Amino acid sequence: MERIKKKKGKRVANVPASKEAQLFLRKDVKSLSKKVSSLTSSNAKIKKDLEGARSAEASAKEAMKGAVEKVAGSTKLLSADKAVIETRGKLMQEYLLGKNDTWDVEKEIDLWEQWKKLKALDVDEEGEDGEEGTEPKEQIDTVVEGKVSEDN
Repeated sequence: MERIKKKKGKRVANVPASKEAQLFLRKDVKSLSKKVSSLTSSNAKIKKDLEGARSAEASAKEAMKGAVEKVAGSTKLLSADKAVIETRGKLMQEYLLGKNDTWDVEKEIDLWEQWKKLKALDVDEEGEDGEEGTEPKEQIDTVVEGKVSEDN
């Protein structure tokens, strides 16, 4: 049942399609159409999720950048405050030891308290087991004006 047609010098087979073949092709086309539709919707969902993830990443980076800048700023302020407290605390200690007569005790007593707190947080350079910064300075026996620090 095959007919052959001539088309511009070429031989083309023209086979009449049977009803069974047409049904098979229609089912195949419907199946492929559903798959294409499913893939298209999946692709759209993936693109939407990817866009959401990118925007979330950008906002997270922006928030992290802001947090880092905030911490850096507060760290600079703290180190500046610590330097001022250290300097004035040393002057106060000199005053108490009689090396300096120009210190106003009433005016700077708050700084003196802060300096004492800072000194309590200082640690020795090398601990018992060789690790640095393991023991507070106030717990180390040192000689101050001929006495052991525990006797003071």
